[in-house]
Amino acid sequence: MRKRLRKKKHLGEFRQYGFSLDCRLRPGISDSVFERFIDDFISQAIEAHELVFGGGGSPGRGWSGFICRGHRYESTTEADKTAVENWLRGRSEVESFRLSDFIDAWHGPDTFDEKTAERKLLQKQLEMESRRVQKNSREVLEEFEQLEDS
Repeated sequence: MRKRLRKKKHLGEFRQYGFSLDCRLRPGISDSVFERFIDDFISQAIEAHELVFGGGGSPGRGWSGFICRGHRYESTTEADKTAVENWLRGRSEVESFRLSDFIDAWHGPDTFDEKTAERKLLQKQLEMESRRVQKNSREVLEEFEQLEDS
């Protein structure tokens, strides 16, 4: 697959990896404490390390999301993961948490390799070409039938 397509599809050297977070807070935390916790998390654990976070939750249901780099085509590192982990460990509001392994931010946790993507692309091109040939064959057959009738 050409570099331009790999870049467009976030494959190969253009993959971007992040990790997910599942967090349980101590029971009985008020909404104002929860909001302050979230604000601190975003400013101290995420933005301070040039990361971005998408997710949500509530004090009672738990809280989860996905963390990745804020810069295009950059992946999170073990240092980023350790920084988030250390920040969570240092907070009294946190009862428990889990950080996932690194996940492809664009294609999900399933293994997605270039050969599979290229094979699917070639299969799709072959199907399109096959339809085109069938259409042309029908047109030629119709013309032939018209010539025989006249």
